[in-house]
Amino acid sequence: MLISILPKEIEIESWKLAYVNNLHIDYATNCLYGNFENKEITLYDFSKIGFFNDNRRNKYEISCGLAGIFIKIEKNNL
Repeated sequence: MLISILPKEIEIESWKLAYVNNLHIDYATNCLYGNFENKEITLYDFSKIGFFNDNRRNKYEISCGLAGIFIKIEKNNL
């Protein structure tokens, strides 16, 4: 599954996306976080769209840039 989050849906100015690192999903808060200028920031709150991901059954890769954020979710082989 590929999730695409467009720059207009992200909670920071789009030019800052080129400088965000350490992206991760916190399943307790159901939000996507990253670091910008050595501060952790919220990039997207999945609960706004009613999406809840359970990381016990999948893994993910995140890429981020000026075009937005892309999350590739794959099933675990457990």
